[in-house]
Amino acid sequence: MRKAAGIVIYLLMGVVQAIAFFSALRAFFGLEGFLGSLISIILSLIVSEIPIIGQICGIVGAVKGWGWPWWGGALAFIVAL
Repeated sequence: MRKAAGIVIYLLMGVVQAIAFFSALRAFFGLEGFLGSLISIILSLIVSEIPIIGQICGIVGAVKGWGWPWWGGALAFIVAL
């Protein structure tokens, strides 16, 4: 049961990291419209599931995309590591 809960938590953190990285890609590169969103979604879903890279992209997404302070992004995504 604990293993299943760990898998679910890992996948949920991946989704949150993907959303944060998606926001950062759109804000940083100015990707607009359907094609920009599609590229951002695909790239963020692939990159966010890579363990260390996903946390780093999540932190960047929280800071650049959502306007969080750097320590808030680090606390949110490094704790999951």
